[in-house]
Amino acid sequence: MLLFLLYLLLPVLAQSCLVIRYTEPPKCECQWIPLNRENIESFAGENPFYTENVTVYKNYQLYSLLFPPVSTQDDCSLSIYCDIEGLSLVVMTKTFAILFGAYSADALCNPYTQKWQVDNGAELVTYDELYAVCLDYRLRTTVTPPPATPELPAPTTGTPPPEIIPFRSAVNKFLSWFW
Repeated sequence: MLLFLLYLLLPVLAQSCLVIRYTEPPKCECQWIPLNRENIESFAGENPFYTENVTVYKNYQLYSLLFPPVSTQDDCSLSIYCDIEGLSLVVMTKTFAILFGAYSADALCNPYTQKWQVDNGAELVTYDELYAVCLDYRLRTTVTPPPATPELPAPTTGTPPPEIIPFRSAVNKFLSWFW
């Protein structure tokens, strides 16, 4: 009986000696850069999405329709989005691009590896660096040409702008490189 009572008291005595060592995780220092028309070439110049979709419009009006995205950051989480309706969010690295369109991109900074984990809708994908830009694929005309009459041909304005690639076909073309 005495042995049984000692057995019941043993966890109480052992619990007071138990020490839990807890170290705080490192600080989240993952960096991301909002891109615009001035800095996109220096950060994402080798990205296939940039070379196929953005450099085509460099000399035209569409190239000026690159805007930096807006972000909200809290500790190790980040949400990136376009604040202007109609813009498409593109999150990039040096070699890869994810098209979010009108949706926000949510990312987590892993404090141990200092790498971004971006939610692509199916899983968290890890990236070393993170860049984002808002693109406007809509063609805007500043001057409306007068209508053509049977006597006069339609006025020409010089070199026509490049063909506009619809958003979906740009995504499919980009994804076909990897599949």
